Amino acid sequence: MQPTTFLDANLKTMAAHNAPCAQWLTESQIDPTSLKEHFFTNHFGMIDYRLESGDGLYEKLHAPSVYANWRPKNKSEGGATVIIGAGLGYGINHVLTGTPNSHKVIVVEPRPDILTACLSQTNYSEFLKAGKLFFLPPSQSVFEHVVSHLDISFMFSQVYLRCDRACEQVGPEYVNWKAYAAARLKRFATEISTSRQRQEIIVGNEIANYSNAMDHGSLLPLQNKANGVAAVMLGSGSSLKNIAQRFIDESGKALYICALDTLPNLLRMGITPDVCLGLDARPETKRDIEALSKSSPLATIPLIYSTKMDPCVVDVYPGPKLPLWTKGGIADAVFGDRELVLNAGGNADLALARLLLWLGVASITLVGHDFTRKIDHDTAYDAPFSSGVTSTFIELTNNEGNPIYTDKNQLAVKHAMEQIVSTTDIPIFNLYGGGVAVEGVTAIDIDRFFAEGIMHSVSDSRSVFLHALREAMVPRSRPRFEPRSQQWKASLKSVTRRMEKLFKKPACNRTQIQETLHQVVLFTRQNPVYLPYLYSEIMDLGGLLYTKTNYGPAEFVLFKNITKRTLKKVKAMDALFGVSSIQSAA
Repeated sequence: MQPTTFLDANLKTMAAHNAPCAQWLTESQIDPTSLKEHFFTNHFGMIDYRLESGDGLYEKLHAPSVYANWRPKNKSEGGATVIIGAGLGYGINHVLTGTPNSHKVIVVEPRPDILTACLSQTNYSEFLKAGKLFFLPPSQSVFEHVVSHLDISFMFSQVYLRCDRACEQVGPEYVNWKAYAAARLKRFATEISTSRQRQEIIVGNEIANYSNAMDHGSLLPLQNKANGVAAVMLGSGSSLKNIAQRFIDESGKALYICALDTLPNLLRMGITPDVCLGLDARPETKRDIEALSKSSPLATIPLIYSTKMDPCVVDVYPGPKLPLWTKGGIADAVFGDRELVLNAGGNADLALARLLLWLGVASITLVGHDFTRKIDHDTAYDAPFSSGVTSTFIELTNNEGNPIYTDKNQLAVKHAMEQIVSTTDIPIFNLYGGGVAVEGVTAIDIDRFFAEGIMHSVSDSRSVFLHALREAMVPRSRPRFEPRSQQWKASLKSVTRRMEKLFKKPACNRTQIQETLHQVVLFTRQNPVYLPYLYSEIMDLGGLLYTKTNYGPAEFVLFKNITKRTLKKVKAMDALFGVSSIQSAA
């Protein structure tokens, strides 16, 4: 028995496709010839692998029985199976040979010697080349990257998780990986189920806000214009409540900035921020703004608003406004380097930190950012967290040794903030109030904060920046794009006629139907301006292409509906960005 019979072919194929597992195996320096003594034929008459304990992987388990239920009984077209533990490939081979080509098989093997043994027993080259089979090293980042591309599988089919029982006896890493994979797959399934609706909403909001945003101005002239400015990021943590008066008394020295959802709390405490930023708005935000407009200085506080916000919230805000374009929408293609397109991180505080660094402030101090939850009261004045409500509390100990409570949402934001801090040399402080410590940030108390003048901006830099902010609120030139809806109309009409002919005999023309669907998917993805707005239509075409075994009249009706929706959206985008709309606006 030669342990390298198929190993070389598999490794060459993986290396040719830049598979991260190939590099991992190379770095592990496993000598294939040393594995020869581990192979033997067990009492079931099957090739087995002897472990360090002396037991064989399959001596206590009859492989055909173990993997009998691994093949999906339904929804296998376009689906995926995630396998923890390669073993000698018995389970992998059972799934590969029992699923259609559109069904992906993703294998995570924590041990390089076991994976090397597996790759030596079966030639997987064709499956690897076809993109049906993937071997992954024990890397969470690699796993998440690969699984995040299973959107079609999550949306229209099924993703199965299998853990090799034979491998579980080798060590705890397999059980740990099974638990991790199960949690991540559940999370991805939830994200994918909501991403379609969310994408429609956020891109729809961007389109609705587009015209006004062009008139409100641009952040681009403000890059590095906050030199010398000491910025204070005001949160809504309970630690701020007891020291609010100090910030009221010292206003005018630092740039006070906060999230829009935090603004009502601060105004109730008597703190008036210089600027606020709106990223995502809670349903109550519009009501809060309308109430505050009658009896507060809201009209004097500039709002930097994400163009993905609900336009009704933007419209009702009475103060001066400046748009913020963020990644993941139409701005990536519309503006390029002609506008700031910020990676907001899905959280207003993270967006604030990134924006302040881009503006070039001299320092940042986190105030009221406790990253904690109280069982009875969430934040100062009972305001809900903008990141959402959770019922799962995590108990930690603060720097004084006292118990505090937080949750996964708050910890995720904290970790993301720590990553931001690690990328800059700008001093960042945390006015520590007994909450969760932020690594990489200098924790200070209130007396030191004021005694050392940390919040003092250089000379008149604060007023100069605020003046520049106001000056940026002028209509900006609008990008010009040639309308393409007529070309799209002709192309989609032509392909619909072709599909109509093919669907007269769908069983005979199945391959041609799929080839045509593939061409339409590529066509709909060609224009980066339209691409974010066509997310749902592209997903639906992918569902038709990858998750259907047979085609009939219902699929043709669905195809026609998708193309009609596509063309309607393209016409809407042309009306917004086309030459005619630019000229009429001018």
